[in-house]
Amino acid sequence: MSEDVQRMLIKKIEELVNLNNSLKTLFKELIEIVAGKFEQIRVSLNQLKEQKIDVKELYDRVLAIEESVRSLAAKPVVSVKPETAVVQESKVSEAVVKPVEEPVSVAVKVSQATPSKGPVDDIFRYMASTLEADLSGEELAREFETSRDKLMEYHSFHPVYHEIARVINTLRKYKDSKLTKRDVEELTAQIERWRDRMLS
Repeated sequence: MSEDVQRMLIKKIEELVNLNNSLKTLFKELIEIVAGKFEQIRVSLNQLKEQKIDVKELYDRVLAIEESVRSLAAKPVVSVKPETAVVQESKVSEAVVKPVEEPVSVAVKVSQATPSKGPVDDIFRYMASTLEADLSGEELAREFETSRDKLMEYHSFHPVYHEIARVINTLRKYKDSKLTKRDVEELTAQIERWRDRMLS
């Protein structure tokens, strides 16, 4: 075998060795990238499992609110009710009425006394306060929509927004009707959960 052929063979072998080393490095990087992607998928699946409980709980509550709306729509409007309220006001003394008013004012004082945790906390406090404003379902839906848009200025994406959207759609079904006391209590508790999740 001539020296030229030997040199050519040695050169080709060196090229193959270098190519083999490059392929090893490339495969190693590829395996690291794939492993990283699998880890991201695993973390995402775990987050979805945790959120599934909250979504189911919200779904049950939304169904309960929808059921309340249906029963409210089925009830006839009684025009005598305001007159009854006026009669009760004239007959009941101030001493009896006062204890009924106190729990409401105490609840407002407690919420105002708690220090704010920032603009996100303030937006959720405002949402809760709209429930005490005796607004119709349609008006509440608009207030919740505005509050959600303000929240998006601080968090562009959060699972809470999907839940708020479903509640807004349910509130729209109330139209000019008002929420029941039970609805208000459930929505207040839901707002607290949204706030805790977004601030955690």
